[in-house]
Amino acid sequence: MKKLSIYIIEDDTFYAELLSDLVVGLTKKYEEKLSISYRTFYSGDEATFEMDMKPDIVLLDYYILDDELELKTADTLMAHIHETEPKAQIIVVSGQKDESVKNELLKKGAAAYVRKTADSIPVLESILCDLIDTRIEDEK
Repeated sequence: MKKLSIYIIEDDTFYAELLSDLVVGLTKKYEEKLSISYRTFYSGDEATFEMDMKPDIVLLDYYILDDELELKTADTLMAHIHETEPKAQIIVVSGQKDESVKNELLKKGAAAYVRKTADSIPVLESILCDLIDTRIEDEK
């Protein structure tokens, strides 16, 4: 069975739990077609140490604390992720309202940008399903 690895990089424990619940639901939805594993990281440094595990999809908060409790931005972490795992598809999940931030991240290689709103989880689920379905089709 084909495998898919998802990393969640989110320092807000409540939102990290929402994202984890979403991924758990996807593992059940796709269990006959694909084995999905995931890991949650609460700091940027913690996640970068584990990039050698080569995640397929990364859900990345825009502002993320590092181990020294300093804020890093998604573009900094995206550069590192793409350097170590160029095929990883990064979805930035953020409360940023500035369209220029979204546009800049998409130009730098984010697969998608989802604003944290009341309806962001269904939007994110749709994006993830599209990415997973595409991956399943590509591997046939």
